[in-house]
Amino acid sequence: MNAMKALATLLALAIVAIVAIRLTKPSSPLGSRPVTASSYGAGAQRNLPADAVLAIAPGTGAPASHRPVSVLSPVMTEFAHAKSYKQLYDRLRPASSRTPEEAWILATILKECGKQPNKKQDEGAAAVPDDVAVARFTAALPARDPAREKRIAAYRDVRGGHCGDLKDLQTTPEAIRELLAQAAAAGDPKAAADLVRQDLWAPFDAADRSKLSMATAPWPAISTAQVEQLKQAAESGDPYALVSAARTLRGPFTNMSLQDTQDGRPVDTGSFITAAELLACDAGYPCGPDNRELQIGCAYQGQCEAQTLREYMFFYGLSPDGSQRVAEYQAMLTRGVRDHDWSGITFHPGPALFLAPYVKP
Repeated sequence: MNAMKALATLLALAIVAIVAIRLTKPSSPLGSRPVTASSYGAGAQRNLPADAVLAIAPGTGAPASHRPVSVLSPVMTEFAHAKSYKQLYDRLRPASSRTPEEAWILATILKECGKQPNKKQDEGAAAVPDDVAVARFTAALPARDPAREKRIAAYRDVRGGHCGDLKDLQTTPEAIRELLAQAAAAGDPKAAADLVRQDLWAPFDAADRSKLSMATAPWPAISTAQVEQLKQAAESGDPYALVSAARTLRGPFTNMSLQDTQDGRPVDTGSFITAAELLACDAGYPCGPDNRELQIGCAYQGQCEAQTLREYMFFYGLSPDGSQRVAEYQAMLTRGVRDHDWSGITFHPGPALFLAPYVKP
């Protein structure tokens, strides 16, 4: 009888250990081997384990294995968590010399905040003064909304954004590209990824969109060299480079689309970008309460309990199928970034599905 009890105890401990192993992930997927990556190969089970964050309630704190291990420099940390870009801009703009990262930061500020000639600006929101917009938003909220004050604060942050103090900033595509080219030539991977993206989409951005149709729009075609540049940028381990590369690779392009190697299905671009962002979170990408997606969800949906992007996406932003896809794409991207193994993704020759009817063979 004692032997039977001992055997039962050993079996119970073994089961607990197996469950613990399946739910444990390393702190930084960009630098170490996650459990899920090895399971995504030929003949691997499609149903990857759900993210461990699903086992907790939003706002109670993410598992220790998902606490960010930042690889960001001090200036990038300042940029990542700045509520306003004005102080950074005022310091970097007149500088006689800049590091590659500082050049990238300045280019990013100009792109996000600067008004460009011949580029139509969104005048609707800007025409309403901030205090009036906040008053209207506040009046529309139920008085008994338990998240009322959090929603108002989040709305103020969303409304002001990073560019609130730079409303009169002027720039040109050429000025932005020159800064990106300088930073990329000096070895900054996120600048290299952004430069590819800007070159691909420059004709589309310069076009008058009111006169375009699906058939006449200058949709980009991506070259093999540009695909390789984006892969190399992602492989650098820079979280901003990874996100930029993923956003660019998703297309749409007239000559290439992404497919899941295992089942041949087109990659779901929304889940693909979410997977890249969540992977980047663990290397310092801004995924805490100041993340813009969290602020928008809190302000407009009242979803204010999540403290990280991971919590928000798995509790509020993703369907069960979407959660599964994100887990799969994280495994794909981790193999690409860490092992330089992009075999999970097929760079399929041919246009994106919705472009196919409009692309001449």
